[in-house]
Amino acid sequence: MKESSKVNLYPAIDLYNGNCVRLRQGSFDSVVNYSSNPVEMAKMFDELGFKSLHLVDLNGALQSSPVHLDILNKIKISTKLEVQYGGGIKTHISAIKAVENGADRVICGSVAVTDREEYLKIVDLLGKSRVILSVDFKDSLVYINGWKNHNNNNIYDFIEYIGTKNISSVICTDIQRDGMLSGTAIDFYRQLVDMYRDIDVIASGGFSSLLEIDSLDKVGVKGVIMGRAYYQGIIKDKDLKLWLQRG
Repeated sequence: MKESSKVNLYPAIDLYNGNCVRLRQGSFDSVVNYSSNPVEMAKMFDELGFKSLHLVDLNGALQSSPVHLDILNKIKISTKLEVQYGGGIKTHISAIKAVENGADRVICGSVAVTDREEYLKIVDLLGKSRVILSVDFKDSLVYINGWKNHNNNNIYDFIEYIGTKNISSVICTDIQRDGMLSGTAIDFYRQLVDMYRDIDVIASGGFSSLLEIDSLDKVGVKGVIMGRAYYQGIIKDKDLKLWLQRG
């Protein structure tokens, strides 16, 4: 690995019924509970040396309104982590509530598909740098509402529909790889970065090794989300500490 990487590694905490869980390919039939105390999990990531956290409210995604703002607030009070928070951010009101409870950036996915004007209102109110567009895809189609429904646009058409001038960062989640530990889709992210040089691309889905960061760094990806590989012990604390110390 390089001694200094431009890529930011985001540990993920997915909240479901108050617990820290992971899914496989977005299926709620495959929920695995890793901790009943997500605040303590966040503290551990803070102590390891992470600067940022990817926090997803799965109940919020299903119910179209944030459910776990209390946990977000407790994490912000208890750690130094910058938190990007998503799940149920469907209106500018819910986006503002998330920020009021400590979110440094809000993640917007479904609302951008179903109500572009509302998404743009969120961008206008919070500033483009505090809003992350989330694009979840499978077989090139964009999925929304907790991955229950798909939109007929492919990912590139969708980004053009939103307008690159309205996007600072985008999280692209490969649903078929998510939670499968199959490795990230390097060629896909290379193409995305090449097409949208002014947008910070964050890779999500399939990450299984710190060695992948080099490849993602080389193609210009700015962030990587780490989930199941950590929770199942494939990526160890000692290795993370070394990687984080190297910058």
